[in-house]
Amino acid sequence: MDDPREALLRLRDQLSALEERLKSQETVLRGASEDVARGIDVRIRKARAQVNRLNKNLEGVSFGSIQGIRVRQNPVEKMERVLRALRDGAAQALLVQADLPIEDALDPIFQRFGGGRTGGQKLLDYREYVHLQVEVRRKAGADWEIANPGRLSTGEAIGVGAALMMVVLTERERDAMLLRGKKSHGSLRFLFLDEANRLSHDNLGVLFDLCQALDLQLLIAAPEVARAEGNTTYRLVRKMTADGREEVLVSGRRTRAEA
Repeated sequence: MDDPREALLRLRDQLSALEERLKSQETVLRGASEDVARGIDVRIRKARAQVNRLNKNLEGVSFGSIQGIRVRQNPVEKMERVLRALRDGAAQALLVQADLPIEDALDPIFQRFGGGRTGGQKLLDYREYVHLQVEVRRKAGADWEIANPGRLSTGEAIGVGAALMMVVLTERERDAMLLRGKKSHGSLRFLFLDEANRLSHDNLGVLFDLCQALDLQLLIAAPEVARAEGNTTYRLVRKMTADGREEVLVSGRRTRAEA
């Protein structure tokens, strides 16, 4: 423009309009703390539904002295206080601050309502609000107990882990197939355990019971397999031929249970 003063006035007006637009967009982007709490609640409910489906798939799974397995979803108390503050609007003033980015405002919220010094980034992760706990029930009792590795035998610990792994994989496969056509064949249910030297004869029996209950194939390398029943034991012998070549001879033996 010919007049610099007129140009400066127009620039000032444009700058004011841009500032108002920026404030409006920031307000929309921030949202209300109730919206944040609502989004977290939705994810927690979805996680609870997934846990319920896992427990449904675990019904009837028993092996060895284990009568039942279940997964419990418990709320985390300190994070419940944070969620309550977001839901009730008590954290609204801390969340929406014109001179403080949202990522920096999360730390004061966590410090005030969660009791922690740092870790504000946890507020937006729904997994921080729940605690998953695996419990088992033995055939000798009716009470559920926490699946503590110190109170489980090696075979029981592996069996519980394998059962959970299989139902989780089954659930993931179900979700993956929701938008696809039905398959004419099922998934390959195979469990591999290498160098299982700590498994005793009784522990192997526990795993075999689990595999039978879950319709699961087991390939395991363990010294006690040769004396166990209900499986096929393969023996590999590596030897040199007369012409200097190396070959491996594989032989299989299946132990039959006495009638």
